[in-house]
Amino acid sequence: MAKLAFFMDYERYGRDEAPAILLFLQFLRDNGNEVDFFPTLTELLSVLEDKAYDAIAVSIFSSIELKEHLKSLIEIKNMDSHVTTIIGGHGIKGFTETLALCQGVDIVVEGEADLTLPLILKHIRRKEVNVYRAEIKTTSEAKLLGSEILPLLKEECYPPSISKEKAEQILDESFSRNVTIKGEEVEIRVPVSQIFINTEEGTVSGIYGTNTFIKRAKTLNPRLKYKNIKLHLKPFPNAEEIDSLYTSYPWDIIEDRSYSRLSLYVQRGCNWNACTYCSIGTLPGRRVSPEKVLRVITEAREHGIKEIVFDDDQFIQTKDWCKEILDGIIKRGLNRSLSFGAMIRVDALSDISLVKKMKKANFVKIQVGVESFIKEKIEYFHKVPRGKEEEYISKARVLVDTLIREGIDVGIFIITTRPCEEKALVEICREIEEVLNITMASLEKYSRLPTFSFSDFLMAYPGAPLLKKEEYKEILVPIKILSSGRAEVQVMRIPYIFEFKNSALLGFFSSLRELSIKRGLAPEIKNETLEHIEDILFAIKLTAGSLDSDIAVRIEAVFSALNLLSEAEQEMLAALFGVDRKNIRGYLIRLGQSDFKSVVKCVKSINPDAWRFEEVASSARKDKEEIMEYLKLLENHLYEIEMIAHREIKMHMKKSKNELIKAESTKETIKRIYDVRAEAKALMKRYYPYYRGRRTIESQLAWLEEYEKAIISQ
Repeated sequence: MAKLAFFMDYERYGRDEAPAILLFLQFLRDNGNEVDFFPTLTELLSVLEDKAYDAIAVSIFSSIELKEHLKSLIEIKNMDSHVTTIIGGHGIKGFTETLALCQGVDIVVEGEADLTLPLILKHIRRKEVNVYRAEIKTTSEAKLLGSEILPLLKEECYPPSISKEKAEQILDESFSRNVTIKGEEVEIRVPVSQIFINTEEGTVSGIYGTNTFIKRAKTLNPRLKYKNIKLHLKPFPNAEEIDSLYTSYPWDIIEDRSYSRLSLYVQRGCNWNACTYCSIGTLPGRRVSPEKVLRVITEAREHGIKEIVFDDDQFIQTKDWCKEILDGIIKRGLNRSLSFGAMIRVDALSDISLVKKMKKANFVKIQVGVESFIKEKIEYFHKVPRGKEEEYISKARVLVDTLIREGIDVGIFIITTRPCEEKALVEICREIEEVLNITMASLEKYSRLPTFSFSDFLMAYPGAPLLKKEEYKEILVPIKILSSGRAEVQVMRIPYIFEFKNSALLGFFSSLRELSIKRGLAPEIKNETLEHIEDILFAIKLTAGSLDSDIAVRIEAVFSALNLLSEAEQEMLAALFGVDRKNIRGYLIRLGQSDFKSVVKCVKSINPDAWRFEEVASSARKDKEEIMEYLKLLENHLYEIEMIAHREIKMHMKKSKNELIKAESTKETIKRIYDVRAEAKALMKRYYPYYRGRRTIESQLAWLEEYEKAIISQ
């Protein structure tokens, strides 16, 4: 079988737990493949020349990662042109056919690859390929990227490692599946699909539901009607297969890398699957049996794991399954040496007995995808059926309070902004007010700060409904495509952040970005802090303070006009200025600063009613007054919260110092060090989002460790 390197750029994002994909990696091993795991590109490249792999599989979580990963794949081919590269993961959704043409990519697998990748690997072996020089052409759009395209301008080209004949052999593969049709259990053959293979003759693809796919399915199942089996021919595992696939875990990787934390992905899909920004489209209800999950957890304890996080899209989908897991953890005593975490929806945890059972099983942190406490945003995100938004928000508040009351750390996901045409800053203020009210209530009732994790702009997963509803700014990703011995550097567009519909959001993001850079913290740390709320409020203040300035009103008038113009009218306006409609907003904003009269004249010539400068100016003055008053209340509220935490931490530091001074013997000093350390850790846990306080306590803990060593060495 194949010798495979499995790569994901995991540590780049500060992840230090064993990734959930290791369970799949072991499944590939169980199918006879030799598989190594690499969490960084540097580590993979350091052994690439010596290892002589047949294939390198790259898992891409987010489409935003594509730019870096495509560079990495070319770098891999530079070092070993004989290896076959295979890419997959949620981040490739919507881009598969283009990616299959890119230099550095040999095979693209769309969707869950549990059943298809082992069949692909049967045909993959190292192949000697002749690197050749090709004429390089560059599109005008790609040239705009400047130095970013330099790695793609090398004349050396690497032809695909798979011939068209070999690609057809891969697409001829199939697997058996037992299904029930009209009450009768039958065995069917499922052709591989959602595979795109780059060959010198062009892309060879097997796409589910196409005429070619249907023909193959009928040929493989001549005695069955296609209409009766078509729903069973999707390439991802069904409920029975999910449980049967996974029988062991790669504990050698855990030991080699000294992982103490582990992620498990043991359920597929989401039983809501309707959020506008999400595209999790696989069927829910597919999960590994509690018995097998508990076996992995038990083995994890034996291999030095201290914490396990369930990485499922939603942990509580079937309560009976969850209860069996929780009861098993408690019965086996796994809760005494392991802590657990999971992510849930607001609607999932309404049963207080289940909360208590999670606490007993030592679930120390639950992350909740609340996203907002504002009715209009919940409706926009489609978190619940229409008309249930207020009920959802009420449940979210109760859930947060319940988890904190039971002593479980709660992480609350909040999407700070959405594409608003007006009152955008007021909506952010309303969100922060809700956050601060919940924080203060928790502080007063339980002396504990909940953690709010902010996504400051609304990203949409590839294929999400929101991408059809809103215009999104795009990241331009340079790609190199070979065809007939020639190479062309082109551009692939990746949706990134929504187009701003008003100048206030544009100003807010610009200010917040600068403030965030000054903080000097990684987003995964900064976005969970009270200090980030400080930055949000300050960014609002900076933006609101200039809302009624001449330049701000001009820019907002442009935004307002474009929002009122139809697409056809925007096309006409763009034609007047000789620019593409996609670029008209930015063009008019720039032109408005130097030749405002031309902007006014042209907009009015298209639609006089769309130009509402005086209304915009009047609204800006009112918004500024409203926001500035609102900010005073919010800043005072945040300051009060921080001062409560600050005073307790300050008192702790003073008390700790006095306690250590009082110690009259080495033995007593050591005991007091232990006590101070325990109190400091408990305090830091309660006030985790207060970063300044957290850093103070971390400094104390580091000092205590050095002090203890000095005392013992005397």
